[in-house]
Amino acid sequence: MWAIGLVANLMNIQMLAEWYRHSASSGNKWINGPDVFLWTYGFGIRSETNESFAMGNASEQATYEALIQEMDDEAASKRAVELFDEEMKGVVCKQRDGVGEITKNFLSVLRPLGKPLTFQADRKTELGLKYPVKTVTDFGYEDCIIDTKATLRWPPYGKPRAAHLRQQALYEKVYEKPAKLLYATPKKVELMEIDDQESHLQSLMTAFRAIEGFEKLYSTPEDATKGIPFNPDNFAWSGLDIDDAKKKWST
Repeated sequence: MWAIGLVANLMNIQMLAEWYRHSASSGNKWINGPDVFLWTYGFGIRSETNESFAMGNASEQATYEALIQEMDDEAASKRAVELFDEEMKGVVCKQRDGVGEITKNFLSVLRPLGKPLTFQADRKTELGLKYPVKTVTDFGYEDCIIDTKATLRWPPYGKPRAAHLRQQALYEKVYEKPAKLLYATPKKVELMEIDDQESHLQSLMTAFRAIEGFEKLYSTPEDATKGIPFNPDNFAWSGLDIDDAKKKWST
């Protein structure tokens, strides 16, 4: 196996896509489903935008526009629906029904903070790994970063999701300022701070090191299917072509 990896390196063949960079998303995918990670970052196949992603994107963008352009709530809500329709091509669904109210809820918390200094700011940071770590933050302020999470279901037990905590812990490491989570449903909103930042960060760093270690064992994503079991029952496959993936794992 070591010899195969050596030959692959000499031929510039690799398990991961050329564009791969570590990120909170890639680390969380490895933790939640290594097979989904390989499909996404090895075979380079990404999920199509679904209703939940569109709801998050539209509410976030409309919130930013409202803060910068000083829109009132109704104009911001209308803009969120317009953005949702642009992304989902007019699909009528419960996420479309909720995106306007979610935007209003985001604004109720963010307006008192003033206009953000940055929005969707991206950075690549070296953290002593083979690959740089890419971060993309939502709303940046002088003293904190706030990441919005639009949802129709409140997080279990009213606590931030583990993947979101790992993401914010990484942001705190990179930007050296507090990172907070702003959850909103159409009826509820809450700004949450993260606890035990070091533990969540270490979970993500361990995932990054595991990815790099695993990559040394296999020369191509096709080879790597021999070392990662395929689990179609994993929720992380939502929005991806499971039938197509099965073919890759069965060859």
